[in-house]
Amino acid sequence: MITSKHVLFGAVLAGCAVLSSGTAFAQMQAGLLGKQYVQAAYFTEDIRKPSNIDNGNGASFGVNLPLMPNVDLGLGGYYESISTNDFTNKRLTATVTGYQEVNGFKPFIDVSLASDWQSSSYRGVDYSKTTGVYALGVGVEAPVSDNTALFGRIAYNKYFNGMTSRYYTYAFGFNHWFTPKVAGMASVSFWENDSVTYSVGLGYRF
Repeated sequence: MITSKHVLFGAVLAGCAVLSSGTAFAQMQAGLLGKQYVQAAYFTEDIRKPSNIDNGNGASFGVNLPLMPNVDLGLGGYYESISTNDFTNKRLTATVTGYQEVNGFKPFIDVSLASDWQSSSYRGVDYSKTTGVYALGVGVEAPVSDNTALFGRIAYNKYFNGMTSRYYTYAFGFNHWFTPKVAGMASVSFWENDSVTYSVGLGYRF
């Protein structure tokens, strides 16, 4: 199934490139790469495996800071709670993203490092775990109008606590600048076949 998802997201990334190949340079105000902004979002996670776990809900926050031409630093985190077993998950992440404008669209690669705190309680038994996570991602941001861009990304993720604690994530979505300062964002991401996360948020450019 991982192979089929690689094919699907390869098609999504290629489609973004095709959509953007005819855009003019005047349209490059669209998108988030290379811009200095803060963002906040609400998300809900539809957990499919195991099926007896309730959906998760949470909030995320972040800031994007251009370090130099074609290189961004992202800092952020999220908090998620799941009513089953009183589960909570907190994460702080730092990400470096490199990108290059090619015929009106921006392919990118990113490397991130995160600290993850999980805790739960069930029938009087408490559980907690703290671990690190790293991710390697690749994707493309594709402007489709002066203020709107699509994006697609696939990433390999690995926990530090064991060889089996690795997984792929797949995401796609769009962002739109309502004004030169305020943007709206929406995305859908997949944790292999285990869950689907839907997110909506706002960004402010400063």
